[in-house]
This record gives sequence, C-alpha cells and structure tokens, in this order.
Amino acid sequence: MTRKDPPLLVATWPAQVPRPCEVPCVIQLHHSGPKTAQRASIRKVLQEVLQSWDCTLPWKETPQGPIHPQYTISVSYTATSVWLALHTSSKLGIDAVVTANFPELISVSQTYLGPSATQSILSHTHPAKAFAREWTVLESNLKAHRQGLSEFPAQLPQLEHTVSWDTTEGIAITVCWSQQ
Repeated sequence: MTRKDPPLLVATWPAQVPRPCEVPCVIQLHHSGPKTAQRASIRKVLQEVLQSWDCTLPWKETPQGPIHPQYTISVSYTATSVWLALHTSSKLGIDAVVTANFPELISVSQTYLGPSATQSILSHTHPAKAFAREWTVLESNLKAHRQGLSEFPAQLPQLEHTVSWDTTEGIAITVCWSQQ
C-alpha cells in the first residue's frame, strides 16, 4: 500500500502566499544572480510574506539560515531560482537541484545515497532524473533532521510526508515534513 501525501501549496513569487496549515507552503523565487543576491532576495520575500500574514514576531538570521519562533523555514538554491518552505511543524526540509548528467553521478550516488538508490538510478530510463530525485529526498531529510551531508550516511527516521516533483525548468524538488 502506498501512502498518499497531501498536495502542497506552491506559489511563484510575487503571487499571494497562503498561510501553511496542514501542509507547508512553498515559494519559488526566480533569481539567477549570485548566491549572496539570492539570499538577500529570499530574506526580503520572507519578510514580506510574514507581514502579509500579520505575523509580528521577528525572524533571526543564523549560520544555518533564517529561524522563526512560529514557523519552521527551509531554503534551497539553484542557479536560476530559490525555493523557500514554511510550516508550523518542527521538522521541515526542502531541496531543489537541476537535473543534469555528470561524469561522477554513479560514484557520488554510491558514496552518499547508498547501494539501493544507486541500483535504482542505474536501472532507470533517465539516470540523471532518478539521481536528482534521490538526492533531493536525501538533502531535504537531512535539513529536516538538522544533519549535515556525510559519506555513507546512516538511515534517517522516515518523516510522515515526502512530496517530490519536477518543474518544467528541469529542477527536481522534494519537501519533507512531520506534523509533530
């Protein structure tokens, strides 16, 4: 039996962003500047979104990114866009990666994703797409558990919800969260 995860609320900025309830809200900001400019832009978007929700509690910047007393925040960057997820749960992670083939794909998969994922990638019709999906699932879970990337990682506890999709721009995205 497969679990059916609820659909996510995805807004492309500057669209109105609905407040997260049962599911996180996800904001896509098209931005192809340097990462420092992307960071500044997403922080401006975050401020505007929180103000539109009449949220007067301030968020704080940390080396791991912005934190807020009411919302869990997760951010992911690609060369052309920034993805921001907000939710009231304590565990939330988002990751976005451009789907692309590269020479070390299998080696990276073996080192970071493990044998099962590597086998799945090797047998897939589109290995780069399968790798991108597996990678975003790993990274979003690491973010949700506040863990860093490591070689041959230990299995993380499964979160209640994991939603993955591909954009028309060739970006694979995964958001995972737990209601706790």
